[in-house]
Amino acid sequence: MVGVFATSPLICKLAIHLPVFVPSDLLMDLQWRAYLGATAYGKPLKVDSPMLAVSRLSVTCVLVERISLKQLPMRVSHLPSLLRRCNPILFPTSQFQRQPELVLGNEDLWSFVNFAGEDLANIPTLVAFLGMLKTLAATEEGASKVFELLQGKMFRRVGWGTLFDCLSIYDERFRQSMHSSSGSPLPDIQEGDAQALVAYLNVLQKVVENGDSTERTKWFPDIEPFFKLLSYENVPPYLKGALRNVISSFVGISPLLKDTIWSYLEKYDLPVVVGPPPKTSGLLFQSQIYDMRFELNEVEARRERYPSTISFINLLNSLISQERDVSDRGQRFVGIFRFVYDHVFSPFPQRAYADPKEKWQLVISCLQHFHLVLSMYDLRDEDINNAADMSLQLSCLLNSTHEVQLPVLELLKDFLGGKVVFRNVMGIILIGVNSLINARISQAYGNLLEKAIQLSLEIIVLVFERDLFLVECWRPLYQPLDIVLSQDHNYIVSLLEFVRYDFLPEIQLLSIKIASILSSRMAGLVQFLLKTNAAKYLIEDYAACLEARFDESVVVENTKDDPGVLIMQLLIDNIRKPAPNLTHLLLKFDVNGSVEKTLLQPKYHFSCLKVILDNLEKLLKPEINAPLHEFGFQLFYELCLDPLTSGPIVDLLSNKKYQFFSKHLESIGVAPLPKRTSNQSLRISTLHQRGWLLKLLALELHSADMAESSHRETCMAIISQTFGQCADVDYSEPYSSQTIETHASGFSPETKKMTALEFLEIIQFKPPDIALRYPQFFLDMKYHTQVEDILSNPSTSEMGGVYYYSERGDRLIDLDAFHDRLWQMLKVSAPQAISHLNEAEKGGMREATQQLLRWAWKHNKNLEEQAAQLHMLTGWSHIIEVSISRKMLFIKDHYQVLIELLDASLSASASPDCSLKMAMILSHVALTCMAKLRDERFLCPGDSDSDGVTCLDIVSVKQLPNGACHSILFKLMMAILRNESSEALRRRQYALLLIYFQYCRSILDPEIPASVLDFLLREEQGEDELNLQKIDKEQTDLARANFAILKDEAQAVIDVGWNGNRRKMGVLDLCTSQSLKIRERHDSGVPS
Repeated sequence: MVGVFATSPLICKLAIHLPVFVPSDLLMDLQWRAYLGATAYGKPLKVDSPMLAVSRLSVTCVLVERISLKQLPMRVSHLPSLLRRCNPILFPTSQFQRQPELVLGNEDLWSFVNFAGEDLANIPTLVAFLGMLKTLAATEEGASKVFELLQGKMFRRVGWGTLFDCLSIYDERFRQSMHSSSGSPLPDIQEGDAQALVAYLNVLQKVVENGDSTERTKWFPDIEPFFKLLSYENVPPYLKGALRNVISSFVGISPLLKDTIWSYLEKYDLPVVVGPPPKTSGLLFQSQIYDMRFELNEVEARRERYPSTISFINLLNSLISQERDVSDRGQRFVGIFRFVYDHVFSPFPQRAYADPKEKWQLVISCLQHFHLVLSMYDLRDEDINNAADMSLQLSCLLNSTHEVQLPVLELLKDFLGGKVVFRNVMGIILIGVNSLINARISQAYGNLLEKAIQLSLEIIVLVFERDLFLVECWRPLYQPLDIVLSQDHNYIVSLLEFVRYDFLPEIQLLSIKIASILSSRMAGLVQFLLKTNAAKYLIEDYAACLEARFDESVVVENTKDDPGVLIMQLLIDNIRKPAPNLTHLLLKFDVNGSVEKTLLQPKYHFSCLKVILDNLEKLLKPEINAPLHEFGFQLFYELCLDPLTSGPIVDLLSNKKYQFFSKHLESIGVAPLPKRTSNQSLRISTLHQRGWLLKLLALELHSADMAESSHRETCMAIISQTFGQCADVDYSEPYSSQTIETHASGFSPETKKMTALEFLEIIQFKPPDIALRYPQFFLDMKYHTQVEDILSNPSTSEMGGVYYYSERGDRLIDLDAFHDRLWQMLKVSAPQAISHLNEAEKGGMREATQQLLRWAWKHNKNLEEQAAQLHMLTGWSHIIEVSISRKMLFIKDHYQVLIELLDASLSASASPDCSLKMAMILSHVALTCMAKLRDERFLCPGDSDSDGVTCLDIVSVKQLPNGACHSILFKLMMAILRNESSEALRRRQYALLLIYFQYCRSILDPEIPASVLDFLLREEQGEDELNLQKIDKEQTDLARANFAILKDEAQAVIDVGWNGNRRKMGVLDLCTSQSLKIRERHDSGVPS
């Protein structure tokens, strides 16, 4: 073989006559080496079958490469005895697959590499050796080691210098041939040299990709030689592909190098001439030129191999993805887009492919280009209007129009018009999940097909994000994407069925997102799925996906990438949709009949409902599944709230198998909260779980039909666990207050605190701090005001702000958007001042920016915790107020319960750790309790039958002792005088104060003479004399004490009222006048 890489044979140093048993799957890989004369290097080896003679070194290098690439079995019993016995050679095993860093410390392995590269006799051994180096360069340490080996003088004939010399030699030959007057064709590159060049380039690509980000900028200062062979038509396409792949590895090193690559491409690489689509008649070019279209359609298409086109598009995708100036919305790359659109992707289903892997590599490169076009560039209103006007003109089909239209507009019009790219993308998706699973398991191109389908689904989602905004201007020629998809039933089914594909979670996530979009737009989606017989399988697929997520053992950091959370959100969002909706279908409601009359039987039907119920019953792995538990409780609350689903769901949850309403009060209700410092995310989710649970229990207490035994038992169990004991009521007399028996709750109120108060104690913690503290750098540079302006903009990140709304509805800071705005602010505000900073000052600027980002992350977490705390308090207030207002007769000793709840609410609202929003809720609970105490005292005391009430019953009605009343008034004044307050909070507090004074009034009418009262009491009380004077004295003492407390503690409020807003004094004046009237009456001797 005569060529650049030709060498003389070398006697093998491993001349050991040992039988070598090469695995049979490696024989085909080595046959070409034997054919090219590998036996000339070293002594032949004995193999199992057929008689294949290869050199020891070639087999050794290939084995090292194949083992590291996981292409050989785990067992090493069949490896060549030569490889097992020769020392100090140590070959990589499966251990290096799991821990590649062990390659660096393996001195025996690197000793073998040094020995193997001393002299290489022929091309096959050189290619095998370089293949081994490529494998060893798969880590940062390995890449650095391989670069040093090929950079130094370790090997006589192998090194980077050899590669660059070869490229320069061929470039010189081609240029000389082109400038010669003979007109002879360009000389060909020899096959062996091309293979060796590709092997070298593969090693260099791995070294640059995996090398240290700082060191690799200095390794190859001149990359121009990689471009010089790209324009020659006699260079094999696979060599051009390897050259462009190497160039792509340099794109991300630095912006300066990226610009250099653009300039070299324009100088050396084949041009992209925008011509008509392949099947368009007329408008043909008068002369044929050798450009990328020609190489694709005339060179590669004839060979049915497309490495040059694939590498060309991949290189351009890498360059475009690094562009930061997107102001032209991609107009610079119209020619590239038209080439990919018209000449590569549009006809790809009709092309022939010698290797199916290249087919899908070509498809992936095109889809990645379309993905970049849709994700990078925004549209302006004038772009949309201009495109709409142009769409109405028939002249838009002319060639000139293709160059005017923006790529993103062209692509969107294609999808919304159901054109060629849309049809090809949907053709990829129509392959289906079953065929993808089979290909992924049994075909070499399975992982490429998987990537193509993933990109296709991502593109569908990107189009869905923009289509509604565009079609308003583009009708009637274009329709929303859901309408275009609904024209073929197979499109919808294929998109939704990928939730079954569990090899790649990203595909499941995309399928769930598409299902969420379609369910929000297509009112008849469920009927459509029932008509196509896809509903049954979809129910099982979603249940299996959710079950697999519950069984996961790894925490999903970003809930947007959590398939379980997405499924839960899908179920919650569709509850309010017209019936039957997707929630009804996936939870196994009767979608063929009446949803509200469904008899749910999750025990016999595998569905999301069964999976959720089973996991909420056990609440396993809370660190991992806490978000799913939280959204599970929210789902059941929303289902119980919906009129259509409330009946079947409540009946299911209240039956004896699940006992859902009462079961979780003991399991998670009063359990200690996780520490903020150890697991704040779990703490937040736990608070939300309790909030939804309490709301769910309050809803059951509010709407339950107490005449039904199951609901009555459920309500009694809830009340028993919440308030300590409950009483049965005789339902033969629905409005009777007679107690028949007492329900034991498992504990005695005297020995254990009421659960309702334990709930309140759990919520009473100081909310985390979310105040912003600026780094010193921003204060010194006066940038803090600009940071305040950024944070004061309430817009979301999509609208130019820095906020986004979480799945819980919390408005949080988008860290990526905040980071971009900070750097934009620094560059725009004082670019010259920043450019003059020294390295230490620049480091301080970067550290200050990182401090702000860390604050933003902590702010998000603390804000979520505040919202969770408020949510649980809201749930607590719901169950308290519903129990007091609608189920008071079931509470044992409810008078004492009201007093304890009132006292606890006032104490909590007066606490310095209580936020303003929490104080609002607590004041409302206290107001409800105080109003109920007042009603208990004044409305029909003694019995519900007003005809049986005597004067003695009225006078002897139960009332709080004066000390307890004074304590309530004192705590109420402390709550009113809290530092942080508002108009709405003071209104509630003054209303509570007024009700308190109403409660403290005497129950007797002051206009009734005392002699009449004495006569009535003597007539009714018989022998037991009731001391009316004592009662009157206690009432007088209470009124005087109330006035004294009001005068002493509320002086500040009175001063504020007189000096400020007069409206604030209205209720307080009334309360004060009530107390003064009582005092005046008693001072004058008039009975109260």
